[in-house]
Amino acid sequence: MAFVSLKKIFLTPLGKRSSPKQDKKLRGMALLLVMISLALMTSVVADLSYNETIRYKIALNERDALKAEALAEGALNVARLFLIIQGRIQPYIAQFASFGVALPAYTLWEMLPLDTDTFKGLTSGDLASSFGLEVDEALEKRREKRKEEENKKKEDSKDSFSPPEGGFGAFEGTFSILTQDEESKISLRNWARDTNAQKRTVTQKLLAALIAPKRYDDLFEGRGAKGVRVDRPSLIANIFDYIDIDEVRVDAYGLAADWSHGTGGSEKDPYQVDKNILPKNAYFDSLEELRLVHGMTDHHMRAFSDALTIYGNAGRVNILSAKDQVVETLVRFCAMNPQDLLLQNTVFIDETVKGWRDYQTQGLGAVSPQGFMSFLQTRGMNVDTASCESVLDVKSTNFKLTASATVNNVTRTLTLITRVVDNTEEKYYFRNN
Repeated sequence: MAFVSLKKIFLTPLGKRSSPKQDKKLRGMALLLVMISLALMTSVVADLSYNETIRYKIALNERDALKAEALAEGALNVARLFLIIQGRIQPYIAQFASFGVALPAYTLWEMLPLDTDTFKGLTSGDLASSFGLEVDEALEKRREKRKEEENKKKEDSKDSFSPPEGGFGAFEGTFSILTQDEESKISLRNWARDTNAQKRTVTQKLLAALIAPKRYDDLFEGRGAKGVRVDRPSLIANIFDYIDIDEVRVDAYGLAADWSHGTGGSEKDPYQVDKNILPKNAYFDSLEELRLVHGMTDHHMRAFSDALTIYGNAGRVNILSAKDQVVETLVRFCAMNPQDLLLQNTVFIDETVKGWRDYQTQGLGAVSPQGFMSFLQTRGMNVDTASCESVLDVKSTNFKLTASATVNNVTRTLTLITRVVDNTEEKYYFRNN
């Protein structure tokens, strides 16, 4: 039987080996196989296309990220140059302020903020023209020089560098620079290292004035993050104990002259409820480290961090650039009597802070330490002129620069803490986000 079957298969012509019904079945199977093959090929091609699209977009993102970082770094360098220049100009602005000349701001970095539009206005000549300066001739020379460079580039294709189209200042994307004056805040710098008890007390009194307003009562009369109540004097003492070099607690309720003297207790005692946290006995590495101080919570940081700095000039505040929260602190600090009934009146405090802003912007008098004290006296306050004058200043050398650049949909931010004195720069901190 097997021989007969094989004979039929091999001796039968190809076209006659199957019946018409079988042919239809085979053609249906072939069509199905073709459809399956096409579906598989389509899915493979679609997957490859999707993957390549993702890789392409990642490549574009990396390219834009590199451009944005370079733009932010360039903006940061421009800001650093700007700060060196302002060291020469700012004294004149401070002098105008002492004469009571009305200006929109009394610091150069506030009068001329750096961003894309300002920078392009500087490089294109639009900003100079807006001040009435004739720059057409200089711009024409620049255009001629640019044409010469472009012609030279065409002749020599081996140039390793080619200026951007449009010349210096023509770039893709946008940037902005935020300049924050660290001397417009209350500085903790060298607080615990200073051997002068009187200077230590100045910072302690500034902190006490900062946290004194009644609107902060809930932070000190409620419960902290560890369920422990820490009042105002104790929190200030805890900050000092965290960074001083000894292990002895200061007397939080001591008199001003003896405030920073040890009481004999251990600095570690308050931290028994704080897991794995102890006083550092060294200076802060960042302002965020304040969160490790016993009694300091996120709510405290949100309330006070904008008025504090670990840089700057300890015990000195630039009255030209101080913000409202610090101005209020100075109002309380300068009072002869910290328990003055006027300081308990929130309406009086709010009107005094607002009045100082009007006094500044409208040129109502000298914007200076003496002008500030005179202004407080016109408000009916009895001012401790010696203490008040000792903390007021009209110059700044420490700045926080935040340069943010965007190219297409990618943004890069660089942060630099720098100190500029006598045309020299000292960098304290740098972060790339």
